[in-house]
Amino acid sequence: MYRPRLIPAVFALTTVTASLTQAEATTLTFIENNDLHAHLTAALDTVIKNVQVVYGSHGGLARVVTLVKQSLAQNPIRYE
Repeated sequence: MYRPRLIPAVFALTTVTASLTQAEATTLTFIENNDLHAHLTAALDTVIKNVQVVYGSHGGLARVVTLVKQSLAQNPIRYE
């Protein structure tokens, strides 16, 4: 058995096990915003849905801000 590798492995396993017993559950939310540079403001859009024309909008930085605020309201950031 190769002992120099065994000692750090045992130390790491002990440290991880001790930290797992004291950890609490945390929710991590990822919000991706891709190609936002061309869509800072919402743009009007026409979509055909179920053989019916539906008018709406897409894009816009305000929508991203709204999603971030909703996410923070559900899971506030805590610094300890």
